[in-house]
Amino acid sequence: MEVRECERPSRRSGEVLVRVEAATLNQGDLYMRNSGAGITHQLTQIMGLDAAGVVEGVDDAETLLSAGQQVVIHPGIACGRCEFCQRGEGVLCTKMQLLGEHRHGTFAQWISMPAQNVFPMPQGLTFAQAAALGVNHLTAWRMLFTKAQVRPWETVLVFGIGGGVSLAAMQLAKAIGAKVIQTS
Repeated sequence: MEVRECERPSRRSGEVLVRVEAATLNQGDLYMRNSGAGITHQLTQIMGLDAAGVVEGVDDAETLLSAGQQVVIHPGIACGRCEFCQRGEGVLCTKMQLLGEHRHGTFAQWISMPAQNVFPMPQGLTFAQAAALGVNHLTAWRMLFTKAQVRPWETVLVFGIGGGVSLAAMQLAKAIGAKVIQTS
């Protein structure tokens, strides 16, 4: 690994150029640092999955995002065409490209992303807090609310509370009023 100067990415139509203000370190980043064995990738590769930043460039026709807006990045770029994408389950995309694995990631000053992967940043959060919402919270959300369909009156057992996904699961379950039991 090395720190070096890179060119600012050029924004294509349908993409949003984001000035990265904060990025998080995930287990996936450590895996890629340790070789990324089993993941098809090309070197050199900018690592980093999650980030929050400020929109620097966007299509004029874009209605959700605008220049100067604070945003959070979703690191999984779905193909939009496979059977899962067609069913609205892009997180299961058979051709998913993850930042920092299959394409340049968020450990950079700038990133250009498809507009559907950039969302307004929740108010009241710092850039660092918003950057931490990505992979961990999305994974926990899918487990709790898409698959398990947890309700406020239920009890949730969270394993391995020291990890990011487990911490996110605890936070989300508690936020809806569920009772949470934790193990480590």
